[in-house]
Amino acid sequence: MDTVAINSSLGASIKPYAPRVFVSATTGDLGSYRKIVCDELLKAKCLPIVQDYFRCDPRRLCDFLEDEIRPCEAVICLLGPRFGEAPDCEGQTPRSYTQFEYDAARRNQKDVYVFLASDSCPLDGSPDEPEEKRLLQQQHIAAVQRKDQSICKMFSSPQELREYIVSVVSEIAKARQPKVIIQSPSPYAYFAGRQAELKQLSQAILTSGPSVVVVLGVAGQGKTTLTWEWFTHHLPDVFAGAFWCPAEENQFTFDMFVDLALGYLMRGKYDKRSFRSIQERIRLLVQHLRDRPCLLVIDGLEKWLRAWTHRGDIASADCDSRLGGQEGLDLFLSQLGGVTGPSRFVLTSRVLPAVLDRAPHAVIPVLDELAQARLRGLDDAAAVALLRSLGVRCDEQGALAIARAYDNHPLSLTILGKLASRRYGGSVERFKTASRLVHDDRNLISLLDEMQQALPARDDSQHLLDLRAHFIETPSLGQFSHFLRWLAIHEHHLDLVARLALHVDDDALREALAVLDDWSLISWDRQDDSLHMHPMLGEHFRASSTRSPRIHAALSRWYLDQPVDDAKSLPEMRRRILAVEHALQAGEAALCDDAVLSAAGQSSSLSEWLARWGHQSTGIDLLTRVVGLCPQPQRSLHLISRGAMRTDLGRLTPAREDLTDAIGYLDAAPWRRRRHRQVLAGAYMNRGTAFASSGNPLQAVADADRALRVLTWPFGLVRRCPAMMADILTNRGAANREMGCLDAAQRDTSEAIRLYQRCQATQREEGGYFARRIATALLNRGNARSNARQYELADRDYLQAMESLSHADLQSDDSAAPLRAMIHEMRALLLNDTEQWSTALGEHDAATDTLAQLVQQGRSDCRIPLAHSFVNRVHTLIALDRLDEACLDAQTAKRIYNQETWEQASTLAIWLAANQSILAGIGRILKMDMSIGNVSLSLSASWETLSTTQGPYTLAPFVRSAVGCARLVFPYDPQFSTDSLCDIVQVLQGALEGGYHSQWMMWEVHDLCEFVSAHRDELARRGLPVERVDWAYEELQRHAARKGGSC
Repeated sequence: MDTVAINSSLGASIKPYAPRVFVSATTGDLGSYRKIVCDELLKAKCLPIVQDYFRCDPRRLCDFLEDEIRPCEAVICLLGPRFGEAPDCEGQTPRSYTQFEYDAARRNQKDVYVFLASDSCPLDGSPDEPEEKRLLQQQHIAAVQRKDQSICKMFSSPQELREYIVSVVSEIAKARQPKVIIQSPSPYAYFAGRQAELKQLSQAILTSGPSVVVVLGVAGQGKTTLTWEWFTHHLPDVFAGAFWCPAEENQFTFDMFVDLALGYLMRGKYDKRSFRSIQERIRLLVQHLRDRPCLLVIDGLEKWLRAWTHRGDIASADCDSRLGGQEGLDLFLSQLGGVTGPSRFVLTSRVLPAVLDRAPHAVIPVLDELAQARLRGLDDAAAVALLRSLGVRCDEQGALAIARAYDNHPLSLTILGKLASRRYGGSVERFKTASRLVHDDRNLISLLDEMQQALPARDDSQHLLDLRAHFIETPSLGQFSHFLRWLAIHEHHLDLVARLALHVDDDALREALAVLDDWSLISWDRQDDSLHMHPMLGEHFRASSTRSPRIHAALSRWYLDQPVDDAKSLPEMRRRILAVEHALQAGEAALCDDAVLSAAGQSSSLSEWLARWGHQSTGIDLLTRVVGLCPQPQRSLHLISRGAMRTDLGRLTPAREDLTDAIGYLDAAPWRRRRHRQVLAGAYMNRGTAFASSGNPLQAVADADRALRVLTWPFGLVRRCPAMMADILTNRGAANREMGCLDAAQRDTSEAIRLYQRCQATQREEGGYFARRIATALLNRGNARSNARQYELADRDYLQAMESLSHADLQSDDSAAPLRAMIHEMRALLLNDTEQWSTALGEHDAATDTLAQLVQQGRSDCRIPLAHSFVNRVHTLIALDRLDEACLDAQTAKRIYNQETWEQASTLAIWLAANQSILAGIGRILKMDMSIGNVSLSLSASWETLSTTQGPYTLAPFVRSAVGCARLVFPYDPQFSTDSLCDIVQVLQGALEGGYHSQWMMWEVHDLCEFVSAHRDELARRGLPVERVDWAYEELQRHAARKGGSC
């Protein structure tokens, strides 16, 4: 990238970029060799990172190494015969510090360079270690050679190692990424003035001031030109990468910007399907910006604000109009100010985003008053020079008077200069008649109108300008020519064809475009053949067009005709999205339906593709506008899609509203019900999922029942759609379990498994899809069986679920990893229940390792399951009397919980309320505070909150948690256990007297009775009304007998 010298007089300034390289070696035998590596790295202007001090605990060490190695570009590992120092790993195979470093490098997907000391290599000291340590080191070296054979080099002397390092330094230097420009702005033939602003921009970037720099100015004032000139010719040599992206309301949305930026920073390792929400992706993006010094430039940010067309003084823009108009934008901007380090963010905008009113930022140009903080016109000398370059003929004073009359506005002066030189031989006399202010658009419009009248081949020119102005994206010459040909051969659009030669003859088109480029009405970039048009000119030509709806409709159909069969990213699907955008601009509902509902890629519709590939935010934005345009029944179809996307993002209340609205229409008449039966069944199923996610299993089961009735009435469609039947049954089975109806849950999931297996046998090309569905149903059935104390059957289900996920199509599919972790975790809980502690610990370890790796890869949706897994493992570690490790897991879980936010009805809030007794018990045993957020530790208060918001259905897991807490804490603090059980007995009595019973509840009270029986005398002495426990179990048994054992 182009560089400039860094001014040392700036005081606290950012240092030139130097790639960070972590150097791992044992000091005892390879200390001098490590110094050789560090010396060569310094010579190559790389920054070696060496760690000589470590904490003694292996769990804390992992977190510590993550923080040290994650910001590094590469890791160099020197391996010799010495094992070296190691943390205390009770009960586990020891691993040395250097081995932990290698593990951390691999886990973070760093470039690793391994150098092995040969047997003949002279070492710094004799590896005087026990035989078992030497064997462990040999095993590690052998494992590294097997895994990384292609990158392992053997060295026998200091000089040989030095030569190796010199050769890899050039590879490490490639860590600096090339500039990425998503779309370059319109090219400019002449750059004049702006030296003060260029200097201010560089100074704002280089000093240790705010990380956010805003270039402010009115439309056409040269914000983009200034920033582009700085980005391409004056960018300081302090960044590992530089990224330029324009902000557009349609073409480049904020959601798309986040994806493109993550793809750039993660060097192709970003998969959006791993992140469910824009908040998760913003967190990942900000983390990468903290780790590496990078520059992000967003051009035209006002297009992402609520009222981006505001053109007055910045001070007159109200706060609401300056808020983010796209989801996540305000969150992103608010977090940028907290990014410490050398990463910088340059924003060009017509107005200052409201969120920056309270966040640190720098403004270019730097002025005394905020109300004046906008990019001014060119200075006098630069304005006169611009007019001269355009062919204006007059003396210095005359040119200066003209420039000042137009407020030195670059775009106005460009149009004036072109018009004067082309039509009036360079004379500007006619433009001296009146003072013209740039913010008075009528004067600029009069210039454009006059220019259009003066254009050669005026009809052709106006026709091409009209068509080009309606493109949302910046087309290439090839795309523009293809569109013109497409218009000529489709008779429905012949009214948009002017002179036929323009549409079918490339030479005629090039000649006409060259005229427009010469008059500066478009900018034809000959390098990539792109046809740019200044935004203000586009606005003018669209406003004056009489054909806008027809042109937008034609563009929509043209984009629809272009294939998107293999699209796997949003840019690859852009043509279909542009088809929707142009259909919306045309105001044609039927065209919107075609664009949204037609097959896209390997999906049945654009909505399905967006959800499948993790673009729910983009989908919600599109569908919100489509819903407002389309009549029924298409409106309901779009509402169902939007409701499903909102459920994916955890927006449960608006999701239910969407689905209820759609159901209200589709289920209002029998003929609608028959015509749209599968769509209606899907709506009920999706709404049931939303209800279940918000802790309302009764309504979830009711919706699943209704979905099944719709699907099978009046003649039945089971044979035609068994997969959908199985999906509904799987969801109903999970909801039935949450209600405590364990037999019903087992029946539903067993039938779902049978249907899935039938589909898998007949649709072999979809084997991986159905294997995952089967694993989900097996997991749900195993959970129900475990709650019913059918431990052997439940364990068989868990093992079969894991076997199902071994399907060949899922081996390289990371999306199945969270399900694998969940299976491991639920099997661990089963083993805990049966007191198989050591085996349970292995399952907990498998779950936490998988989830931790996913979190490290940016899967924020796995953070809460990881915290749950840590808490569950604490129980097992306490049972094994490994309290130090239990304390570390508890601290980690608490940290994750407190970093999260949740609503009162969210899954996390329900879990914390139902399980806070176990958290309190853990705190008692480990002598630490385990309170999370503002959640009360009173069991009775917890239950009151839960029962009020969720009903009685969480009573079974609530009692399970309390009984588990009593068992766990009793050896350490029997009075705490007794007090907890007293609260539970009170809660039980109230629930049972209120008429609540369930199978799951009966089994949890059964375990409570067993525990009380084992410690009856002591618990009674400490105040537990043991007879009330007996009464509760007997009451549940009587109810079960009356119901025949059913729920």
